[in-house]
Amino acid sequence: MKKLIITLFTAFLCTIGYAQHAPEATKVLDEVSSTWATSTGMQINFTGTIRGVLQMKEQKFRLTTSQMEYCYDGKTLWSYSPKDKEVIISTPTSKEMILINPYFLLHNYKQTFKSAYGGRKRRENQMVHIITLTPKQKDELRSVVLYINDKKEPTYLKITLTNGQMMEVRVKNIQRNKSYNTKDFTFESEKNKQLEIIDLR
Repeated sequence: MKKLIITLFTAFLCTIGYAQHAPEATKVLDEVSSTWATSTGMQINFTGTIRGVLQMKEQKFRLTTSQMEYCYDGKTLWSYSPKDKEVIISTPTSKEMILINPYFLLHNYKQTFKSAYGGRKRRENQMVHIITLTPKQKDELRSVVLYINDKKEPTYLKITLTNGQMMEVRVKNIQRNKSYNTKDFTFESEKNKQLEIIDLR
């Protein structure tokens, strides 16, 4: 389950040209990326294979589920497991960030994925664009299917791994222009003395 949560936001090397992407898919994804980039802060509530809340401001984020909590302040990543009563502190690479944070996925998809546009369809009383991302290089991730509405908001993700595992994420709501400060994206380990701290930096 921990690995599925990490892969959830792949559900986010070298810049490549637009020729390797379907023009319509590129247009939609760039509009989503622009919308996210101009928001002062966002909160996304989601359900599906797992339930949780994602809070974001630029590259910083806090992802909270019943199994795990991730905090990233732009440099350091705290991975907290309530079940194991441990916190792993690390400095993630760009590739690792793509596997955790959708901001990185949307801003780096041209570098890492090929995109295909699957047209439009009606889902839950709204029209959505269907976009499929597949890794350019062999990876544990097989594909990510995104549904994006006319507000340029992701409403549904289906992530398929090469081992056959699948995960679905349904976005319940997105709150824009939230006010966050740096402390909202850090984990205060010193206030939790009973936790085991594993510092990999």
